[in-house]
Amino acid sequence: MIAPTRDTLVARRAAAALLAALMLAACASPAPTRFYTLLAPAGPTAAAPNPAYAIEVLPAEVPGQVDVPQLVVRSGAGELTLVETRLWAAPLRDELRTALSELLRARLGVRDVYRLARADELPVWRIKLVVGRFDTELGVAARIQAGWSIRGDKATLSCASLASEAIGAGFEAAVQGHQRALAHIADEIAAAVRALQTGPLPSCSP
Repeated sequence: MIAPTRDTLVARRAAAALLAALMLAACASPAPTRFYTLLAPAGPTAAAPNPAYAIEVLPAEVPGQVDVPQLVVRSGAGELTLVETRLWAAPLRDELRTALSELLRARLGVRDVYRLARADELPVWRIKLVVGRFDTELGVAARIQAGWSIRGDKATLSCASLASEAIGAGFEAAVQGHQRALAHIADEIAAAVRALQTGPLPSCSP
């Protein structure tokens, strides 16, 4: 096991001190509730006029530890803290599905037909994201570890991704880190969809 570097230990101590200060401030006086989203600021990209296929981004699955309205912050090896004044704008599984849909539509230039009517002859790639870890360590990193699958009429692919983004102190920086981590995973999924659409089954990391 690789020991943490001195810089990492300093960052973790600073993050723990920041979290403690925030919690003390919350106890001392009512703090305003803030809401966060995984949707990046950039607007959606329009689909091609006559797309050759569509995607269907299915509901995401998240681990029970973070399946709560509050942001969950890791401090130390095994301690998790629910931050009562920092909430997701929607359930985390919905945030992940919606954000992933926007990212893939922008990268592929196709429609997401989840819960929408579609032409029967239009091929559809169904995409499922199953998150194993969704870690937020203030001042250190935002990490998403997930398995994902792509299923179509003629091919199926199952893969795994691990994205870790260094973040600054504060909750906004943490959420932006998770946006970047999800964008990294979307890049991998989009590349796999293109490969499945145009050629043989692509290789995939275990």
